[in-house]
Amino acid sequence: MAKLTSPSVVCVVPDKLGGMLNIVEGLFRFRRPDEFTYGVILTNNPLGKDARFNGRFNADYQAAFEFKTPIENLHAVLRRLNAAIPAGEGVLLANDLLELAMASAFDTGRAVIQMLHGDSDYYYDLAARHENVIDAFIVYGRTMERKLKRGCRIAPRTSTSCRTACRHRLGAECRPQARCASYLRDASSTVKRGSSIFRSSIARSPLAASMSRGR
Repeated sequence: MAKLTSPSVVCVVPDKLGGMLNIVEGLFRFRRPDEFTYGVILTNNPLGKDARFNGRFNADYQAAFEFKTPIENLHAVLRRLNAAIPAGEGVLLANDLLELAMASAFDTGRAVIQMLHGDSDYYYDLAARHENVIDAFIVYGRTMERKLKRGCRIAPRTSTSCRTACRHRLGAECRPQARCASYLRDASSTVKRGSSIFRSSIARSPLAASMSRGR
């Protein structure tokens, strides 16, 4: 298991060339140094035929995770993925089904943030299905934020757009303010989990700025 200094942000994302991975890699590329360490786990099903990334993220740790569903038992896959998540406090940034299913089956001890990568039923269904274990959402714009709130019946404080900043509260003890990523600004939300608190202010990255101008 990887060792990352707590608190840390661990991102799990499919190792497939395309919009999702490009967005996440860009956010890591433009992130600013802060009190968090950053890790990335790239998931891959070799039974698929998608082109892979084969590159390096701007992260303190990067690992590959392979699984073979439907041949491999799903619960066994989720158990292995949970074991691959570095121990410690912080954030789990989830982008797709596998890591959200893992968060539903196992308590990682991290705040879970889902990033929705499209204005489509697929991502809204993921959010609704796993809402009980998701502490905050990241969406590309206000339209998606409104749809997400309607579909999941979530409180306004737990949904934010990629133009906003959030503060994450994880419990009872205070930690110094720190940025946990570099792609949000302007608003704030509180996330509760575990028995300790850390707060994070998130600064806007050049990539997020270009995305906002494109709305």
